[in-house]
Amino acid sequence: MKDQLVKKIQKAIESLGLEPEKIMVEKTKNKNNGDYSSNIAMKLAGKLHQNPLQIASEIIKNLDLSNFDTSKLENTAHMFNGCSSLTTLNLSGFNTSNVTTVWYMFNGCRSLTSLEVSSFDTSRMTSMQNMFRDCSSLTSLDVSSFDTSNVTNMDFMFCGCQNLVNIDVSNFDTSNVTSMMGMFADCLSLTSLDLSSFNTSNVTKMGIGWSNGGMFDNCRSLTSLDLSSFDMSKVTDSINMFRGCSNLTTIDLRNADFTSISSYDDMFKNIPSNVKIYLKDTETNRNFMNTNFSSYHPTYI
Repeated sequence: MKDQLVKKIQKAIESLGLEPEKIMVEKTKNKNNGDYSSNIAMKLAGKLHQNPLQIASEIIKNLDLSNFDTSKLENTAHMFNGCSSLTTLNLSGFNTSNVTTVWYMFNGCRSLTSLEVSSFDTSRMTSMQNMFRDCSSLTSLDVSSFDTSNVTNMDFMFCGCQNLVNIDVSNFDTSNVTSMMGMFADCLSLTSLDLSSFNTSNVTKMGIGWSNGGMFDNCRSLTSLDLSSFDMSKVTDSINMFRGCSNLTTIDLRNADFTSISSYDDMFKNIPSNVKIYLKDTETNRNFMNTNFSSYHPTYI
């Protein structure tokens, strides 16, 4: 793998018309940052007096990823993080069968209009947090075949994907997921979400007090949310969960139990006062709404 990377980076540099450089590729000291790293962008930045992130983006744009043997990769975290100049990325040839961690893999790829990851083998992946965060130019993304049965963290997975109208997560197995903070936050164009298959029985966090920390924070094009399958019995944090969903007419939480929720600030902030909320009829749920969100009048089922 190391030799492959050196050769491909060298070819990418040459294709940019730059003088050959000695390429250093090393194992990362922190596995959270992927398996390998190179300081070539930093070296070139000094010579060219340019931003190293911009140079890294240009190198990756010219990186030939075909015939790239990724079968031994276990960690692709941050692989394309911050590559804001990338417009297309076809990873259909990537073998991800041994990959366990993909957090921040495409974070900040703001110019991407085409991303092919539908063939990813995700069966061993455990963390997908921030995977597609701020891929704000994507208009489509096929994750329908993702095997998420071993994933425990989906925090901010699609956060900031502002131009996605639909995300097909109907086949996601979320039975082992414990945190979904900001998962769909700032998905401004989403008009519908099928979450009927979501098993949230182990989820403890659906919100946090950050600008886009709620699970559906600022999903302002959604008109209804069918969360009737949601088990919220272990959820402790629901801060900003529905904040800014200004066009919601219906929220169906008929099986949700708010017993464990201790942090809930702005859970329903800036959603219409006449929104129809369906809730499980329990004393806890009634007390929770009457005490904290008395301006809303749920239908208890």
